[in-house]
Amino acid sequence: MLYPFFNLAARTPATITYKRLQSSLFEPLFNNLGLLSSPIPADNSGRKQSQPKESEYVDLLTNSRRDINQTNAQSPQELRKIMYQSIFDVASQQETRDSNRKKMYALWKEGMDDGEGGEVDGS
Repeated sequence: MLYPFFNLAARTPATITYKRLQSSLFEPLFNNLGLLSSPIPADNSGRKQSQPKESEYVDLLTNSRRDINQTNAQSPQELRKIMYQSIFDVASQQETRDSNRKKMYALWKEGMDDGEGGEVDGS
């Protein structure tokens, strides 16, 4: 579902379009995947507290963690890894504009530096 947005980010000649995709789609998704992968803290009584919802993306991500070919839901870490791999793959394509390629590689590298993206094939 996100692949068309990755392609748009890679090929758009307009800087503002790339910035909008980054700030309105990519960053909120990755931030909320980080929230979902964090353990839910327990209160003093030992019960789990409800996790605060930072945006509407949490519900979207919670309900979209199932691969059509798998019966089990994917973890937030697996989704994050797949998304970063997709960004890397699209940035590697010949049709990607050089300025956008640099931005997408920077986004990918930032995710890898966070240590939450898992191992992504960067070859």
